Amino acid sequence: MKRIILILYSICPLLILSQEHLLEFEKLDKKIVKKILSNKKDGIDLLFDSIKKIRIPEKQDSLNARINHLSGSHFYDIGKYDNAMKLWIDAVKSYEIINDSLAISKLYNNMSLILNNAGKYKESLDLKKKALNFCPESLNARWNTILLHNIGYTYYYLKEIDSSYKYVNLSYYKATKLKDSVGIGTAINTLSESYLHKKDYNNALIYADSLQNTYKKYVSQFVYENSLYFSSIAYYNKGKYKKALQKAQQSLGLILKNGMLINAAENYELISKIYQKQGKSKKALEALIKAKKFNDSIFNINQQKTVLDLEKKYETEKKEKENLILKQESSKKDLTISNKNNYILFGSLVFLFVIVLLILYQLKKFKKKNNDLKKSILKRQKLEKELEKVRENIAQDFHDGMGNKLARINVLADYLIRNNTINLEKLKSALKGIKEDSDILFKETRDFMFSLNTKSDYLEEVVTYISDFGEDFFKAFEIDFFIEKNIDKNCKLPYYWNRQIILIFKEAMTNVAKHSEATETYFIIIQYYNKLTMALKDNGKGFDVDKLDKKNGLKNMKHRANKIGAEIFFDNKNDFFEVRFEATIR
Repeated sequence: MKRIILILYSICPLLILSQEHLLEFEKLDKKIVKKILSNKKDGIDLLFDSIKKIRIPEKQDSLNARINHLSGSHFYDIGKYDNAMKLWIDAVKSYEIINDSLAISKLYNNMSLILNNAGKYKESLDLKKKALNFCPESLNARWNTILLHNIGYTYYYLKEIDSSYKYVNLSYYKATKLKDSVGIGTAINTLSESYLHKKDYNNALIYADSLQNTYKKYVSQFVYENSLYFSSIAYYNKGKYKKALQKAQQSLGLILKNGMLINAAENYELISKIYQKQGKSKKALEALIKAKKFNDSIFNINQQKTVLDLEKKYETEKKEKENLILKQESSKKDLTISNKNNYILFGSLVFLFVIVLLILYQLKKFKKKNNDLKKSILKRQKLEKELEKVRENIAQDFHDGMGNKLARINVLADYLIRNNTINLEKLKSALKGIKEDSDILFKETRDFMFSLNTKSDYLEEVVTYISDFGEDFFKAFEIDFFIEKNIDKNCKLPYYWNRQIILIFKEAMTNVAKHSEATETYFIIIQYYNKLTMALKDNGKGFDVDKLDKKNGLKNMKHRANKIGAEIFFDNKNDFFEVRFEATIR
């Protein structure tokens, strides 16, 4: 809302007078913006009077738009929302004349804030959607992401939790693509709150912990404090009162430190509930009394009742403790020494009890050994089956790749040895075939050995291997190769995934070089929790998606993805052809 839009640099004025007026306008513009941002309003009216007197005929629509925009921001800051709304509407009309869609989008968002403050959430939502229409992702991706989040939060005020989750989740996805840490943190906080209202406390904690551990430094203190409060509510509802109390006290500490006292009452009320669940009535009462002190509104009758109940419960518990102490003292006085027969009987019972315990212990020990032996046998059988599967895969890969190439080299070599009258052209052709097969055999052997290495099961190793291959491969074709990755954790991939993934993307890169006529290729990796997405995009001529099933190479790629329970998609969008691999890491 408080921003500078430099709209007067696109065309150089032809007249010296216009140039002087333009410089004067820019100078006054900067002074006004500085005062708005610093909340120093002294002298701002004189600056507005001066800037309104400037006239540049060929730029007048731009000047009017800017003046009304700044004036509206000033009135918004001093709480005159009606004046701000009228001026922003006039500014929108001027921006429409000069086709400044981004400025229109931001003003509609500003106007929606006024409606939000007035409790008109439906009208506010309509304006935010208008703002989104004026700013598609292609115009300004970061602002588009902010608008999606704002729409989601307005749905939250309307109690439409599913719609709120949809827009905020989309905002989170786009912020992740843009690597916008502030946007990611804000969206994560809202998602955590949405899951609380859905009573999905596990997911609420996952998102809240993600913000507190990863994005704390990127978000405001207010957002971070909210995240701690949401964690406390989730732990409270899960029955983990110790953790709930820890998070609530952290949140309260930030509130008291930063003066955000508007949230203090609800934190004390939550702490009071936690103490009640822990059976600490006195502390619960103290926390509730503190909550009351922060509430300047009318005293709630239900709170009065709760306070009285807590006082009564505290007094009752106090009396019960006193009675218990008296009973214990009385019991000690009433204890007498049992006679000799009772001692003998008691000793006999203890002896029998010990014998029974020893027998039961030995039986349990024997049963445990039997169970351990069964588990060991089952584990060994499972390992033998897995080893058999590994051998079959190795044999199949060797036969399909290296075995065939070795057989072909052998046939060509045999042909050269037996044929003494071979001419030079045929000799060259046979040697060329041997060389090509040897090169392929070398590369496939390297891939094969890499896939057998235990370190190659980790995602970072696989991505590095494919990236190195792509850089070397595309140099020969003068195709620019770019790598974009967002890996949350260097996780270990399931058995045999590495080989299938490498072969899929080597096939995709070969297709780009052979058929696409591309100049740029992007290798993109996104991994978050157990979701893995890998894609290869090129700006070439693309494919007819309906005819892709007829191509053997693409069929092979789908077959390899299916072997490891993954999916592969082919798509033409935004002037790029994309091969996208999606899988859930088990």
